[in-house]
Parts: sequence; C-alpha cells; structure tokens
Amino acid sequence: MKLKKLDLDQHFVFKTQPAGGIDTRNELYLNMGDHYMTTIHIFDIPEEFSDFWLTGITEIPGVTTTVDTVNNTKADFVDNIAEAITELTVQLDHAKNIADSDEIQNEIDPLRSLSLALRKDGEVIRQTYIRVYCYAATRDQLERKVNEVVKRIR
Repeated sequence: MKLKKLDLDQHFVFKTQPAGGIDTRNELYLNMGDHYMTTIHIFDIPEEFSDFWLTGITEIPGVTTTVDTVNNTKADFVDNIAEAITELTVQLDHAKNIADSDEIQNEIDPLRSLSLALRKDGEVIRQTYIRVYCYAATRDQLERKVNEVVKRIR
C-alpha cells in the first residue's frame, strides 16, 4: 500500500488553527485557545418581508452570518393546515359577534390559499435558519459584542 503525499499549505494551517485547543465545557461560548466564540440563533423573522430585509443582519461588522434554507419534506403541512382550518371554522360557527367572525375569517383565508398552493401548485414550505457567529479575544469583549449584535437585530 502506497501512501499519498498530501498537498497541504502548512503555513496556512499553522496560522489558522486554534492555539491551545478547544474547550467546550461552557455551554454559552467556546474557548478556542486564543479567542472565544459563540453563536446567536435568530428565530423571529418578520411576518411581512421588505426588499433586502436580511441586509441588517448579514452586514453586521465583525461577525459571520449564515442563512440556511431547508425544504421541509417530513412534516405534513397540508394535514396540519386542514386541521387548523377545521378548528377555525368551528370557532367561526360559534362567533359571538361580527367582529369576531371577521377576525376568524381573516385567519382562514390565507390558510386556504396556502393549502391550495401546496396541493395544486407544488409550493414547498422552507424553513430558514439564521445564525450569527461572534468572535472576540476575551470573554468580556465577546459579551459586549453579543450585546451589540442583539441590540442591532432587535
């Protein structure tokens, strides 16, 4: 058996590897030896999207932001939407006044449109995962950076 010689840029590897090993004992941050790192997961996204709505998140200086979209094929959204429509229809039948009835109808209409789009037009529901990776030389600097990022995102 012949061993292949790996074509590695050893200077690059030496410059970019963490100095001192990685310590994962704290669940809020990673100690990478020569710096600290943490991840901010963004769960709340706007209900109404404007053009370039992600630029405020992706252009934060001094951090790395990733946006992943995943087609969710495991969850059966059509059945869940049908159940929600059925439940809302029951509420509509028992509405006490016209204002309640209108409010419930406003919830049913977009669900029906989505259900039709999923069934007939082949629409796919995608999940979006947004993560902001923060790095700093010390824990105090990391905490300040995280606070700045969270304030900016809100």
